[in-house]
Amino acid sequence: MEREHVFRCADLLSLSSLQGAYVAAGKDHLDQKIDRVNIMEVPDIENWAQSGEFLITTGYAYKNDESAFLRLIPQLKERDVAALGIKPKRFIQAVSDAIIEQADQYGLPLFILPPETIFSDVVKEVMERVIVQETEEYRILHNRLEEIACMILEDQDM
Repeated sequence: MEREHVFRCADLLSLSSLQGAYVAAGKDHLDQKIDRVNIMEVPDIENWAQSGEFLITTGYAYKNDESAFLRLIPQLKERDVAALGIKPKRFIQAVSDAIIEQADQYGLPLFILPPETIFSDVVKEVMERVIVQETEEYRILHNRLEEIACMILEDQDM
C-alpha cells in the first residue's frame, strides 16, 4: 500500500533553501519518495548511498573526472537513490549535457542547485519536511488503532 503522506522529489522545488533550483533530468520520476538527504563529496559515495536519499554535491570528488560522474549515476539508481542535486560553479563550472542525458536515461531526477545554496539549510529543511510527513502518518495510524480498540471494547461490552 502506497503511503499517503510522503515527501517527494517534486516537493524539493517548494523549499526556500532550494529557491532557484531546477530539474535538468528525470522529470518523469519526480514522484520518487525522499526519506533523507546526504551530502556527497567523496568519490565512493555509491558505497554509502541509501534508498530514498536526496544526494547533494558540489561535484568536488569528480571535478577532474567526468567519466567517473557518468559511472556513478547508474550506481546511484541501482542503490535506489531518489534524486541528485548538483551545485555547479565552485568545483565544476557546469553540469554537462552528458551527465544530464545519463541521469535522464536512468530516470534519476537531477536538480541543478543555485551557487548560493547552503547545504546545511537544505539538510535541515528536507529533514523537517520528511519528519512532519512521517509524524502525520503515525498520527493517522494511532487514530485508526484507537478506533479499532474502541470497537473491540464496545464489542466485549455486549
